[in-house]
Amino acid sequence: MAQEPGRVWEGNQDPRDAGRGAVPVQSFAPASLTTPLAFAAEAARSGDGPPVAPGRGSAPLQADPGAPPQAPAGEGDNRAQVAAQDGETTGAAQAATVPLPEFIGRDTRMLEVSRRIRLVAHRSTPVLVHGPTGTGKELVARAIHRLSTRHEGRFVAINCAAIPEALVEAELFGHARGAFTGAVHARMGRIEAAAGGTLFLDEVGELPLPVQSKLLRFLESGEIQRVGENEAVRIDARIVAATHRKLGAMALEGTFRTDLLHRLAVFLVHTPALAGRIDDIDALLSHAMGRLGRTEPAKQLTAAARAKLRAHAWPGNVRELEHTVERAWILAGGAPAIDAECVDFGDSLL
Repeated sequence: MAQEPGRVWEGNQDPRDAGRGAVPVQSFAPASLTTPLAFAAEAARSGDGPPVAPGRGSAPLQADPGAPPQAPAGEGDNRAQVAAQDGETTGAAQAATVPLPEFIGRDTRMLEVSRRIRLVAHRSTPVLVHGPTGTGKELVARAIHRLSTRHEGRFVAINCAAIPEALVEAELFGHARGAFTGAVHARMGRIEAAAGGTLFLDEVGELPLPVQSKLLRFLESGEIQRVGENEAVRIDARIVAATHRKLGAMALEGTFRTDLLHRLAVFLVHTPALAGRIDDIDALLSHAMGRLGRTEPAKQLTAAARAKLRAHAWPGNVRELEHTVERAWILAGGAPAIDAECVDFGDSLL
Protein backbone atom coordinates (compact mmCIF):
# COMPACT_ATOMS: atom_id res chain seq x y z
CA MET A 1 0.00 0.00 0.00
CA ALA A 2 1.25 3.37 -0.89
CA GLN A 3 2.20 5.91 1.62
CA GLU A 4 0.36 9.08 1.05
CA PRO A 5 0.59 12.80 0.81
CA GLY A 6 -0.08 15.24 3.51
CA ARG A 7 1.70 17.40 6.00
CA VAL A 8 5.19 16.59 7.24
CA TRP A 9 5.16 14.44 10.38
CA GLU A 10 6.45 16.43 13.33
CA GLY A 11 8.82 14.14 15.19
CA ASN A 12 11.15 11.20 14.79
CA GLN A 13 8.51 8.73 13.67
CA ASP A 14 6.31 8.59 10.59
CA PRO A 15 2.89 7.02 10.03
CA ARG A 16 4.31 5.56 6.82
CA ASP A 17 6.55 3.30 8.92
CA ALA A 18 3.57 1.54 10.49
CA GLY A 19 3.61 -2.18 9.82
CA ARG A 20 0.81 -4.20 8.30
CA GLY A 21 -1.22 -6.83 10.03
CA ALA A 22 -3.13 -7.17 13.26
CA VAL A 23 -1.35 -4.71 15.49
CA PRO A 24 -2.72 -2.66 18.35
CA VAL A 25 -3.16 1.01 17.52
CA GLN A 26 -3.11 3.66 20.20
CA SER A 27 -5.12 6.84 20.37
CA PHE A 28 -2.92 9.04 18.20
CA ALA A 29 -0.93 6.69 15.98
CA PRO A 30 -0.23 3.04 15.12
CA ALA A 31 1.19 1.16 18.08
CA SER A 32 4.64 0.94 16.53
CA LEU A 33 4.95 4.72 16.68
CA THR A 34 5.82 7.10 19.46
CA THR A 35 3.46 10.07 19.49
CA PRO A 36 5.52 13.28 19.62
CA LEU A 37 4.36 16.12 21.87
CA ALA A 38 4.22 18.43 18.86
CA PHE A 39 1.66 16.14 17.24
CA ALA A 40 -0.52 16.14 20.36
CA ALA A 41 -0.44 19.91 20.42
CA GLU A 42 -1.32 20.13 16.74
CA ALA A 43 -4.13 17.62 17.22
CA ALA A 44 -5.57 19.73 20.01
CA ARG A 45 -5.37 22.88 17.88
CA SER A 46 -6.96 21.37 14.78
CA GLY A 47 -9.54 19.22 16.56
CA ASP A 48 -7.86 15.95 15.54
CA GLY A 49 -7.54 14.55 19.03
CA PRO A 50 -9.48 14.31 22.27
CA PRO A 51 -10.14 17.73 23.83
CA VAL A 52 -7.84 18.58 26.73
CA ALA A 53 -9.63 20.03 29.73
CA PRO A 54 -7.83 22.52 31.97
CA GLY A 55 -6.70 21.20 35.34
CA ARG A 56 -8.31 22.25 38.61
CA GLY A 57 -5.32 24.40 39.37
CA SER A 58 -5.55 26.34 36.13
CA ALA A 59 -5.18 30.08 36.51
CA PRO A 60 -8.25 32.15 35.61
CA LEU A 61 -8.23 33.86 32.24
CA GLN A 62 -6.98 37.44 32.42
CA ALA A 63 -9.05 40.24 30.91
CA ASP A 64 -7.80 41.90 27.77
CA PRO A 65 -6.63 45.42 28.75
CA GLY A 66 -8.04 46.75 25.50
CA ALA A 67 -11.41 45.05 25.81
CA PRO A 68 -14.60 47.12 26.20
CA PRO A 69 -16.34 47.28 29.59
CA GLN A 70 -18.30 44.16 30.52
CA ALA A 71 -22.01 44.13 29.76
CA PRO A 72 -24.72 43.44 32.36
CA ALA A 73 -25.00 39.83 33.46
CA GLY A 74 -27.74 38.66 31.10
CA GLU A 75 -26.29 40.43 28.09
CA GLY A 76 -22.82 39.15 28.91
CA ASP A 77 -24.09 35.58 28.99
CA ASN A 78 -25.62 36.03 25.54
CA ARG A 79 -22.41 37.49 24.19
CA ALA A 80 -20.41 34.64 25.67
CA GLN A 81 -22.71 32.13 23.99
CA VAL A 82 -22.37 33.88 20.63
CA ALA A 83 -18.59 34.04 21.05
CA ALA A 84 -18.48 30.32 21.81
CA GLN A 85 -20.50 29.58 18.69
CA ASP A 86 -18.19 31.78 16.64
CA GLY A 87 -15.22 29.90 18.06
CA GLU A 88 -16.72 26.57 17.03
CA THR A 89 -17.32 27.89 13.52
CA THR A 90 -13.75 29.15 13.30
CA GLY A 91 -12.41 25.79 14.50
CA ALA A 92 -14.45 23.91 11.91
CA ALA A 93 -13.26 26.26 9.16
CA GLN A 94 -9.65 25.81 10.26
CA ALA A 95 -10.01 22.02 10.31
CA ALA A 96 -11.17 22.16 6.69
CA THR A 97 -7.90 23.84 5.67
CA VAL A 98 -5.44 21.88 7.82
CA PRO A 99 -4.31 18.45 6.54
CA LEU A 100 -4.14 15.53 8.93
CA PRO A 101 -0.62 14.57 10.11
CA GLU A 102 -0.69 11.43 7.94
CA PHE A 103 -0.70 13.50 4.75
CA ILE A 104 1.83 15.79 3.11
CA GLY A 105 0.91 18.79 0.99
CA ARG A 106 -1.93 21.27 0.76
CA ASP A 107 -3.60 20.34 -2.52
CA THR A 108 -7.34 21.00 -2.28
CA ARG A 109 -8.15 17.38 -3.09
CA MET A 110 -5.99 16.15 -0.23
CA LEU A 111 -7.56 18.70 2.11
CA GLU A 112 -10.90 17.21 1.09
CA VAL A 113 -9.58 13.75 2.06
CA SER A 114 -8.70 15.08 5.53
CA ARG A 115 -12.08 16.81 5.82
CA ARG A 116 -13.98 13.64 4.98
CA ILE A 117 -11.92 11.58 7.43
CA ARG A 118 -12.72 14.02 10.23
CA LEU A 119 -16.44 13.89 9.39
CA VAL A 120 -16.77 10.10 9.45
CA ALA A 121 -14.10 8.94 11.91
CA HIS A 122 -16.25 9.05 15.07
CA ARG A 123 -19.02 6.97 13.50
CA SER A 124 -19.18 3.22 12.89
CA THR A 125 -20.24 3.79 9.28
CA PRO A 126 -18.51 1.55 6.71
CA VAL A 127 -16.12 3.52 4.49
CA LEU A 128 -14.95 2.75 0.96
CA VAL A 129 -11.64 4.34 -0.06
CA HIS A 130 -11.13 4.53 -3.81
CA GLY A 131 -8.06 5.67 -5.71
CA PRO A 132 -5.16 4.59 -7.92
CA THR A 133 -2.49 2.25 -6.60
CA GLY A 134 0.13 4.08 -4.58
CA THR A 135 -2.03 6.97 -3.35
CA GLY A 136 -2.21 6.03 0.33
CA LYS A 137 -5.51 4.27 0.84
CA GLU A 138 -4.22 2.43 3.90
CA LEU A 139 -3.10 5.73 5.42
CA VAL A 140 -6.69 6.93 5.09
CA ALA A 141 -7.93 3.82 6.91
CA ARG A 142 -5.36 4.26 9.68
CA ALA A 143 -6.30 7.93 10.10
CA ILE A 144 -9.98 7.00 10.40
CA HIS A 145 -9.10 4.46 13.08
CA ARG A 146 -6.82 6.88 14.94
CA LEU A 147 -9.52 9.54 15.18
CA SER A 148 -12.32 7.10 16.02
CA THR A 149 -13.75 6.03 19.36
CA ARG A 150 -12.20 2.63 18.56
CA HIS A 151 -8.63 3.95 18.60
CA GLU A 152 -7.68 1.79 21.59
CA GLY A 153 -8.79 -1.32 19.71
CA ARG A 154 -6.84 -3.13 17.02
CA PHE A 155 -6.31 -2.01 13.45
CA VAL A 156 -6.26 -5.22 11.40
CA ALA A 157 -5.24 -4.99 7.74
CA ILE A 158 -5.70 -7.69 5.13
CA ASN A 159 -4.81 -7.57 1.43
CA CYS A 160 -7.58 -9.53 -0.28
CA ALA A 161 -5.49 -9.87 -3.46
CA ALA A 162 -2.59 -11.54 -1.64
CA ILE A 163 -4.48 -14.56 -0.27
CA PRO A 164 -5.16 -17.70 -2.35
CA GLU A 165 -8.85 -17.91 -3.22
CA ALA A 166 -9.27 -21.22 -1.39
CA LEU A 167 -8.05 -19.67 1.88
CA VAL A 168 -9.77 -16.27 1.82
CA GLU A 169 -12.89 -17.41 3.68
CA ALA A 170 -10.93 -19.06 6.50
CA GLU A 171 -8.59 -16.07 6.72
CA LEU A 172 -11.47 -13.64 7.16
CA PHE A 173 -13.90 -15.67 9.23
CA GLY A 174 -11.66 -18.20 10.99
CA HIS A 175 -12.10 -21.97 11.06
CA ALA A 176 -12.70 -24.88 13.39
CA ARG A 177 -10.20 -27.65 13.98
CA GLY A 178 -10.40 -30.19 11.17
CA ALA A 179 -12.53 -27.91 8.97
CA PHE A 180 -10.28 -28.72 6.02
CA THR A 181 -7.01 -30.49 5.25
CA GLY A 182 -4.26 -28.85 7.27
CA ALA A 183 -6.60 -27.25 9.84
CA VAL A 184 -4.85 -28.90 12.80
CA HIS A 185 -5.99 -26.20 15.22
CA ALA A 186 -8.96 -23.84 15.39
CA ARG A 187 -8.02 -20.36 14.26
CA MET A 188 -9.52 -16.92 14.78
CA GLY A 189 -10.27 -14.96 11.60
CA ARG A 190 -9.31 -11.37 10.83
CA ILE A 191 -12.82 -10.03 11.44
CA GLU A 192 -12.86 -11.54 14.92
CA ALA A 193 -9.34 -10.25 15.58
CA ALA A 194 -10.59 -6.73 14.85
CA ALA A 195 -13.38 -6.89 17.46
CA GLY A 196 -13.64 -3.50 19.14
CA GLY A 197 -11.43 -1.98 16.46
CA THR A 198 -11.18 -1.57 12.70
CA LEU A 199 -10.77 -4.12 9.89
CA PHE A 200 -9.14 -2.75 6.74
CA LEU A 201 -9.95 -4.76 3.60
CA ASP A 202 -7.44 -3.67 0.98
CA GLU A 203 -8.26 -4.57 -2.65
CA VAL A 204 -11.77 -5.64 -1.65
CA GLY A 205 -12.67 -6.01 -5.34
CA GLU A 206 -10.59 -9.21 -5.45
CA LEU A 207 -12.83 -11.13 -3.05
CA PRO A 208 -14.47 -14.24 -4.58
CA LEU A 209 -18.26 -14.04 -4.91
CA PRO A 210 -18.98 -16.69 -2.22
CA VAL A 211 -16.88 -14.74 0.29
CA GLN A 212 -18.62 -11.52 -0.75
CA SER A 213 -21.90 -13.13 0.34
CA LYS A 214 -20.54 -13.95 3.79
CA LEU A 215 -19.07 -10.46 4.17
CA LEU A 216 -22.45 -8.98 3.25
CA ARG A 217 -24.11 -11.07 5.97
CA PHE A 218 -21.63 -9.76 8.52
CA LEU A 219 -22.28 -6.15 7.49
CA GLU A 220 -26.04 -6.72 7.76
CA SER A 221 -26.18 -8.74 10.98
CA GLY A 222 -22.87 -8.20 12.75
CA GLU A 223 -22.44 -11.98 12.93
CA ILE A 224 -19.88 -14.36 11.46
CA GLN A 225 -19.73 -18.13 11.14
CA ARG A 226 -16.34 -19.80 11.26
CA VAL A 227 -15.59 -22.36 8.57
CA GLY A 228 -16.59 -25.79 9.88
CA GLU A 229 -18.90 -24.43 12.60
CA ASN A 230 -22.67 -23.95 12.71
CA GLU A 231 -22.84 -21.41 15.50
CA ALA A 232 -22.89 -17.69 14.64
CA VAL A 233 -20.70 -15.32 16.64
CA ARG A 234 -21.53 -11.62 17.05
CA ILE A 235 -18.57 -9.32 16.37
CA ASP A 236 -18.36 -5.54 16.77
CA ALA A 237 -15.79 -4.41 14.19
CA ARG A 238 -15.80 -1.45 11.84
CA ILE A 239 -15.10 -2.10 8.16
CA VAL A 240 -12.99 0.21 6.00
CA ALA A 241 -12.48 -1.18 2.49
CA ALA A 242 -10.27 0.05 -0.34
CA THR A 243 -9.92 -0.59 -4.05
CA HIS A 244 -8.38 0.84 -7.20
CA ARG A 245 -11.02 -0.89 -9.33
CA LYS A 246 -14.38 0.44 -10.52
CA LEU A 247 -16.71 -1.65 -8.39
CA GLY A 248 -19.80 -0.23 -10.09
CA ALA A 249 -18.65 -1.59 -13.44
CA MET A 250 -17.77 -4.90 -11.79
CA ALA A 251 -21.29 -5.06 -10.33
CA LEU A 252 -22.76 -4.61 -13.81
CA GLU A 253 -20.51 -7.43 -15.06
CA GLY A 254 -21.62 -9.69 -12.21
CA THR A 255 -18.17 -10.00 -10.63
CA PHE A 256 -19.01 -7.89 -7.57
CA ARG A 257 -22.26 -7.95 -5.61
CA THR A 258 -24.32 -4.78 -5.98
CA ASP A 259 -25.78 -5.13 -2.48
CA LEU A 260 -22.30 -5.49 -0.99
CA LEU A 261 -21.13 -2.41 -2.89
CA HIS A 262 -23.97 -0.39 -1.40
CA ARG A 263 -23.14 -1.67 2.09
CA LEU A 264 -19.44 -0.84 1.78
CA ALA A 265 -19.89 2.53 0.09
CA VAL A 266 -22.07 4.21 2.71
CA PHE A 267 -19.31 6.84 2.88
CA LEU A 268 -16.69 7.43 0.18
CA VAL A 269 -13.17 8.85 0.29
CA HIS A 270 -11.21 9.32 -2.95
CA THR A 271 -7.40 9.48 -2.92
CA PRO A 272 -6.21 11.50 -5.94
CA ALA A 273 -3.36 10.61 -8.28
CA LEU A 274 -0.08 12.47 -7.77
CA ALA A 275 -0.02 13.67 -11.39
CA GLY A 276 -2.66 16.25 -10.55
CA ARG A 277 -0.90 17.46 -7.40
CA ILE A 278 2.15 19.19 -8.85
CA ASP A 279 2.27 21.80 -6.07
CA ASP A 280 2.70 19.05 -3.46
CA ILE A 281 5.72 17.41 -5.10
CA ASP A 282 8.35 19.64 -3.46
CA ALA A 283 6.93 18.90 0.00
CA LEU A 284 6.83 15.17 -0.76
CA LEU A 285 10.43 15.24 -2.02
CA SER A 286 11.60 17.06 1.11
CA HIS A 287 9.79 14.55 3.31
CA ALA A 288 11.29 11.56 1.48
CA MET A 289 14.79 13.08 1.72
CA GLY A 290 14.27 13.79 5.41
CA ARG A 291 13.32 10.18 6.13
CA LEU A 292 16.45 8.88 4.43
CA GLY A 293 18.56 11.45 6.27
CA ARG A 294 17.54 10.14 9.67
CA THR A 295 20.00 7.25 9.54
CA GLU A 296 22.61 8.61 7.10
CA PRO A 297 24.41 11.92 6.51
CA ALA A 298 22.00 14.38 4.94
CA LYS A 299 21.97 15.03 1.20
CA GLN A 300 20.44 17.77 -0.91
CA LEU A 301 18.71 17.67 -4.29
CA THR A 302 20.30 19.93 -6.88
CA ALA A 303 18.05 22.28 -8.83
CA ALA A 304 18.46 20.09 -11.93
CA ALA A 305 17.48 16.94 -10.03
CA ARG A 306 14.46 18.64 -8.49
CA ALA A 307 13.35 19.94 -11.90
CA LYS A 308 13.64 16.44 -13.39
CA LEU A 309 11.58 14.98 -10.56
CA ARG A 310 8.93 17.68 -10.85
CA ALA A 311 8.55 17.06 -14.60
CA HIS A 312 7.86 13.32 -14.16
CA ALA A 313 4.28 12.05 -14.61
CA TRP A 314 4.40 9.70 -11.57
CA PRO A 315 2.16 6.89 -12.81
CA GLY A 316 3.03 4.98 -9.62
CA ASN A 317 2.01 7.97 -7.48
CA VAL A 318 3.56 8.63 -4.05
CA ARG A 319 4.94 5.11 -3.72
CA GLU A 320 6.91 5.59 -6.96
CA LEU A 321 8.18 8.98 -5.78
CA GLU A 322 9.49 7.54 -2.52
CA HIS A 323 11.24 4.66 -4.28
CA THR A 324 12.73 6.97 -6.94
CA VAL A 325 14.17 9.28 -4.28
CA GLU A 326 15.68 6.31 -2.42
CA ARG A 327 17.19 5.00 -5.67
CA ALA A 328 18.71 8.42 -6.41
CA TRP A 329 20.06 8.63 -2.86
CA ILE A 330 21.85 5.30 -3.29
CA LEU A 331 23.20 6.21 -6.74
CA ALA A 332 24.66 9.44 -5.33
CA GLY A 333 26.94 7.38 -3.10
CA GLY A 334 28.79 9.48 -0.55
CA ALA A 335 28.20 12.76 -2.38
CA PRO A 336 26.40 15.44 -0.37
CA ALA A 337 24.19 16.36 -3.34
CA ILE A 338 21.96 14.33 -5.66
CA ASP A 339 22.27 15.51 -9.26
CA ALA A 340 19.96 14.88 -12.21
CA GLU A 341 21.97 11.92 -13.51
CA CYS A 342 21.24 10.06 -10.27
CA VAL A 343 17.49 10.31 -10.87
CA ASP A 344 16.52 6.98 -12.46
CA PHE A 345 12.82 6.32 -12.99
CA GLY A 346 13.38 2.63 -13.69
CA ASP A 347 12.35 2.95 -17.34
CA SER A 348 14.31 -0.20 -18.18
CA LEU A 349 11.75 -2.19 -16.17
CA LEU A 350 8.83 -1.00 -18.29
